[in-house]
Amino acid sequence: MAARSKYKWQKLPPMPTRRVYSTVIEADGLLFVIGGCDARGDALDVFECYIPKKKKWMRLLNIPTKRAAPAVVAIEKQIVVIGGLGGANDPTDAVEVYDIGKKCWITDKKNMGEELQGVTAVVHRNKPLVVGGMRRDSNPTEKCSVLDLEENCWKELPDILTPRYAASVHLNGDKIYVLIMNAPVHVEFSGGRQGKLPCASLEMMDLSVKPSPSWTTLKDIPVAGVFPAFVMTDSKFYVLGGLKKKVIEGFHDEFQEYDVEKDEWNQLTVLPRGRSDFGAGMIDGKIIIVGGITSMKTPLTDVAVYEPEEKKWVNQVDIPTARGSGSSYTYQGKLMIVGGFTVSGLSNAVEMVGPS
Repeated sequence: MAARSKYKWQKLPPMPTRRVYSTVIEADGLLFVIGGCDARGDALDVFECYIPKKKKWMRLLNIPTKRAAPAVVAIEKQIVVIGGLGGANDPTDAVEVYDIGKKCWITDKKNMGEELQGVTAVVHRNKPLVVGGMRRDSNPTEKCSVLDLEENCWKELPDILTPRYAASVHLNGDKIYVLIMNAPVHVEFSGGRQGKLPCASLEMMDLSVKPSPSWTTLKDIPVAGVFPAFVMTDSKFYVLGGLKKKVIEGFHDEFQEYDVEKDEWNQLTVLPRGRSDFGAGMIDGKIIIVGGITSMKTPLTDVAVYEPEEKKWVNQVDIPTARGSGSSYTYQGKLMIVGGFTVSGLSNAVEMVGPS
C-alpha cells in the first residue's frame, strides 16, 4: 500500500456473471452491464443491473442479440445497444433498445445496414451518433451516421477522413472529435494482411455548420500506439500507454496531452510503467490509472494518480483484484472497474476508487 495514499477502494457486490469486454452505462439512477465474452471467448446475451439503494444486482431480460463490446448510449429512460461482436465471433448490425420503465427490449429498430464491431457512439441532440467500426472482413469503415429513433431510420453524415474502429469520441456542444491510435491500417503483402497498426489521426467535425458539415484534420498524436487508454474533457484530451507498433517491442509508457484550444500536443511525465488494457479516468480533477497488463502478460494491481502541479505520478493503494481488460466507468465521482481477466480466469468483481 502506498504510504501517502489519498484514495481508497470500495468493493461492491460482485456481478452474477463473470465476463470481459462488457459495456457499462448509468441510466435512471441504475448501473447496467451489457453483454461481454465468457471464458471461451463467446459473446454473451447477459444483461444485469446494479441497484445502488438496495446494494444488489438484478438479472434482467437477456439481450435479444448476443454481443461483446457493443456501443451503448442512454437516452432518457432507454438504453440503445448498437453493433458489437456477435455470435460465432462475427460482427452484428443489430440495434436494440431497452425500455427501463417497461423492462422490455424493443427489437424493431432499423439495423445499421452493415455488420460492424468496434463502433463508437455518443448522444447528439437526443440521438445516437455512430462513428467507424470494423467490418466482417476486418477492414475498418469510415462511416458516420445518426439514428433517429422516432422515425426509425439512419441518416448519413460525412465520412470520417481516416477509416477506423474502436475510436475514442468526445462531443463538445456541436463539435465531435474522433481520436484514435488503434485503428487498423491494413497493408496488403504477399504473406497476407497486417492489421492493428497504430494510427495517429485526430479529426473534428462541427455539426452546426450549414448546409453541410465536414471533417477537419487536427494535429496528429506524436507517439502512436495500439489500444491505449483515453481520458477526454472539453479542453484537454489525454492518451496513455498502449501496445507499441510491434508486439515484441512491448508497451508504451507515454502520457500525452492535447490542448483543444491551441491544437497542440504536449508530452507529460511517463507512466510508472508501460501497460495496456488498463482503467483510466479523471477523478476529482486528476488523471488516475488502474491495473492493466504489461509485457509479462500478468494483470497489475498498481494504481497511480498524476499530480499536475508536481508533474509526477503518485502511487496509491492497490486495486483489491488484480486484472486487465476490465470495463472502466466513472460512477458517483469514482472510477469503477468491472469484470476483466485475472490470473485465475474471468472476474465478476466490481470495485471503485476515489478520494478518501
